[in-house]
Amino acid sequence: MLIAGKQYEPMNLRARTFRADAAQTRLISELGLDRVEIAPLEGEPLQDYVSRLQAHISKTERIPELIGHYVMPLGKTETDWTTAMAAETAAHIEMADDEESRRLIWDLAAEFVFFFLRSNLTRLAIFPNFTDPDPMPEDDTAATEESSSPNWATGRRLSDRFRRATILPRWLLPGGRSAKD
Repeated sequence: MLIAGKQYEPMNLRARTFRADAAQTRLISELGLDRVEIAPLEGEPLQDYVSRLQAHISKTERIPELIGHYVMPLGKTETDWTTAMAAETAAHIEMADDEESRRLIWDLAAEFVFFFLRSNLTRLAIFPNFTDPDPMPEDDTAATEESSSPNWATGRRLSDRFRRATILPRWLLPGGRSAKD
């Protein structure tokens, strides 16, 4: 994708390094974008939700920094990513002066925050209560099958199974298009 004359690609957030995960989580939390009130409300029309999400993101006044933690210059990989790279990307992005780049920046910001909201909900579903003395499900056949998977024995990362893609579905973006389009 082209932003302000420079090629970038979204980070594969499921295959990122812990360094990136920790920095992204810290930034999202610092900006207050991990709060429950940002999640979609029951029965809330999609267009209202997207507008509300973008209002929360706008209030941070740090959108370029947020995007710098999500996109990488073309040719870089998740293991290349550093906070210094994020700062360079943010400095470039904040100077975007064409309509298409500005629109893409808004889309990417919503996509990135939505990923974290969804990811946090998934974590809560997996680990709903850390103090629960019996976290094993009643029917543990799925867990047994999963542990006998050849990927566990080979040391292959589970995240390697996920394709490089952005997370926000097309229907959640204004105009129904992906930020990668």
